[in-house]
Amino acid sequence: MEIKFWIEKNWGGSIDLAAVPEVIASFDEIKLSDNQQAAFWIGCHDEEYVLKIQKDQTLSFIYGENQDLELKVISRSWDEISSLTSLFMKGQFVLLQAQISKLTSDMAGQK
Repeated sequence: MEIKFWIEKNWGGSIDLAAVPEVIASFDEIKLSDNQQAAFWIGCHDEEYVLKIQKDQTLSFIYGENQDLELKVISRSWDEISSLTSLFMKGQFVLLQAQISKLTSDMAGQK
């Protein structure tokens, strides 16, 4: 089964059937944005999963029956966010959740 995604950008614009090229373009736009509050969301049409990516490199994985659960990590790099986003786009939601949890606990241990 093919997974279908959407993108919503807080600087304007949305894409109903988004694929990897649109995600890459959104990354390029957010990196170049002067707006420190810039963010975009990638959502799965058929599942209860949303990924929020912010200009300050905060990544949030929103999930749950009512999208009421959230894992959040402040990433060390755009490459790391890209890698996590790739898991999301491949539909590897359980692995993504585990990776974010690990990053969160690793960062907590560094403090």
